[in-house]
Amino acid sequence: MNSKFKKNLSLLLIVALLFSLTTVSIAQEQKTLYKEGAFYEWEFSSSMTEEEFDVFWDKMYENAKAAVTPEQIAEAERIMEKTETFFATLTPETLWISYLDENPEILTMPEKDILKARQEVEELFEKVEIYFNEEVLMKEDKFFSDSLNTSSITNSNNLFSTDFLYDGNVYLAYTHHFSVNDGLGVAAIAALLINGRTARTASYNNFPNDYWKKDAYRHYLWNYLAVNDLNIGATSNTRVNRTRIYTTNYELVTNILRRNSRLDFTDNPTALQRATALNLRSFIFNRTYASWHGNFNVYFCDRHDDGYNDLMDLWNNEIGRQDGVAHFAWEHLARFNARWNANQLIKNDTVAEVTVSRRNHIWNNEWYRPIRGVPVIDDGFYFIRSTLPSGRYLHLVGGSTADETRLHLWHGTHANARFIFQHHEDGFYRIAIYSTRWVEVRNASLNNGGVIQIRNNWNSGSNIDAKLWRIVKHGDTFVIINKRSGRVFDVTGGVDDAGILIQQWEFNNTASQHFRLIRD
Repeated sequence: MNSKFKKNLSLLLIVALLFSLTTVSIAQEQKTLYKEGAFYEWEFSSSMTEEEFDVFWDKMYENAKAAVTPEQIAEAERIMEKTETFFATLTPETLWISYLDENPEILTMPEKDILKARQEVEELFEKVEIYFNEEVLMKEDKFFSDSLNTSSITNSNNLFSTDFLYDGNVYLAYTHHFSVNDGLGVAAIAALLINGRTARTASYNNFPNDYWKKDAYRHYLWNYLAVNDLNIGATSNTRVNRTRIYTTNYELVTNILRRNSRLDFTDNPTALQRATALNLRSFIFNRTYASWHGNFNVYFCDRHDDGYNDLMDLWNNEIGRQDGVAHFAWEHLARFNARWNANQLIKNDTVAEVTVSRRNHIWNNEWYRPIRGVPVIDDGFYFIRSTLPSGRYLHLVGGSTADETRLHLWHGTHANARFIFQHHEDGFYRIAIYSTRWVEVRNASLNNGGVIQIRNNWNSGSNIDAKLWRIVKHGDTFVIINKRSGRVFDVTGGVDDAGILIQQWEFNNTASQHFRLIRD
């Protein structure tokens, strides 16, 4: 070997060694930084160790807690107080009022249907009484009672104690908080709790010696029953979505609590803890498929099998919802067995059952997300047309854009009749004209005859709820209901003349309260 070749080879070896050392150094530095939390946004990877996965979750928790805002704390405290008040003062009448508030469409229905809905709500109240009766629960529902904190049951002096309902089982506490944030009302939650208890008992009775079939049936049946329950005045989409919100949140809470020992497990979670958990949900499930899948990957679960168990539950929940809206409530066992025998349910948490294709299906169809109710109309510009014989449109009086300008009937589709409908939250809309003039009820009035007007600043003037409206479809027309008052857009006196003012009035199902929304 000549000297020149030896010299070049030596140089190459030195360069290769330096490159190798540099690469190792960089990799080690990245690993160190990762363990210090610098790679918070780094995706989950199959190369991560369990130690690194734990560090990732610790950093995730810290970021979620740091992101909590004063508004989130206030909202968590409001939800906690509202829940406590609701269940502490629960009567058939208060449950009915809450159900009407959550399902105002009932008010547009024939009287016989309203009476039937009232009867269903009274039956729900009776079931809630049984649910909260400690002696009945402990004697008749061993499968359910085993999962509860029995000390909070024993110490409960109030039949409808929130300590028993939400704090005795920390999973329910966080599930309730998530679901209310997603727009679910307390009356709907009460029904879902009852359906959950029924499903637990039925699964234990039907498949006492088959753990996996019992588990699959419990999730399938919970969702199947829930989409059939309290269905008067609620569309199938509404029933599916409210069921999906609660049952999906329960699975996500299970997943989150399993990985975050720093969240409150034993006591009543504080407002800060609830808000932190809500942020964790957003951080985890608004990522790429790789990181989402990593969260459910068997390898990264504390017991090495619970991640796929969560996916099994999400899948079987969805199949239960699909069957529930398509079949009668009493058919559930036959429908379940047909699905089971056709291998259309996930039967256990093994890789053979939680296949790649099924995981992709859950991801692509977003079955892991709680979905709010589908908006009644798309956001955009609309003309509001009266269904009275003349078919006049709602306009600003005199075309003025000043605060407290009222709405009235007038001819044609001009700029001062072109309203923006914008989906806000929990199924309510904001209505504006000229972009920033918000339609509201003057002084947040709760009375018949309350003035419908505009306000230039969203945060000024009346209570915010007086600026929010529920749009209820009634055949080919719409009823526009104020969130605060529960009263509706109404042509004063039902007079079909140009210049007649618009007011709010209790619903009476006359033409003066029905409008067509003409998309511009």
